[in-house]
Amino acid sequence: VVFTGGRTQTGTIKPEEGQRHAYSVLDCEPKREAILPSVLYIQKILRRRPFLIKSLENVMRRFLQSLELFEENERKKLAIFTALTFSQKLSGLPPETVFQPLLKDSLVAKGLVLLFITDFFKEYLVENSLDDLISLLKRGKMEDNLLEFLPTAKRSAE
Repeated sequence: VVFTGGRTQTGTIKPEEGQRHAYSVLDCEPKREAILPSVLYIQKILRRRPFLIKSLENVMRRFLQSLELFEENERKKLAIFTALTFSQKLSGLPPETVFQPLLKDSLVAKGLVLLFITDFFKEYLVENSLDDLISLLKRGKMEDNLLEFLPTAKRSAE
């Protein structure tokens, strides 16, 4: 509900029936100031109900595995949201949950992962240092696999 303003169906397609919540991540502007309240809201909920962390992991994994279903604007919002969750040290969300679904071959080949991860890095580095980003990548077991985010045609040793 926080992401789309309502319940989602299989494949994260947003159904158009019923009322939608006005304050959702995908309906706001793709700016840090607009998305940060949603991250803080989720952080407060997780403090009170820590068992919801697993649900957040599953939703994040599902959204990131189906990046091609979202428009460019919505992918940018998801990247900003993801960066803010790690910037705010959202308790319990493991980085490998976020980074592993991005290595899906079809997403990498279309270049969607490269755009997503670029927006993620830009947003994360606004508040955090490069050392924080490197430690996040190490916790996500991705520090040596950054080339896998690039489409195979654009990969080189340089």
